[in-house]
Amino acid sequence: RLAGEQKALSRMQAAWTTYDEGVQALLQANLEGVLGPLGALIRAGPDWERAIEAALGDDLRAVVMERASVAEEAHRILESAGGRLTLLPLDGLRPPPPLPPGALRAADVVTCREDGDERVWRAIEAVLGSVALCEDLAAARALLPAMPPGSRCVTGTGIVLRTDGALTVGRDGTGAVRSDEQA
Repeated sequence: RLAGEQKALSRMQAAWTTYDEGVQALLQANLEGVLGPLGALIRAGPDWERAIEAALGDDLRAVVMERASVAEEAHRILESAGGRLTLLPLDGLRPPPPLPPGALRAADVVTCREDGDERVWRAIEAVLGSVALCEDLAAARALLPAMPPGSRCVTGTGIVLRTDGALTVGRDGTGAVRSDEQA
């Protein structure tokens, strides 16, 4: 088990160079309980990869950690090194509101990159559990009125519709979530 964890850590450290200075500084500090950026810990099926990346947005770089008690130390590191990021402390995350019946939850099409790392599921659920995946814009518009406040609909092409009426379109080109075919 330890050899597998070391291999996983080595792969993640090699991938960390694609993250901004704040994420890199936090990961290089080797704080106990820091699992890594959410985008590096998950994968999605090829049909929904673009939608998952769009749904996550900046949370692709959010750092998953086991305990909220590490947040103060993370803050000190970022104050020194520069950068700003979102922390996802597993012991402080809340479950999302339920989606309308029949809605395809984004959390249900994502898997952990490291088989058996169930710790990451709490972060996946918190960030993607209130996101409904829709085949196209018409389906997203039809579902949106039934969605709970603060939730979102995302099309397969990456258009994000928020319940407050805002839309996010385009692509940022990060390609941070790998599909099951690429893994």
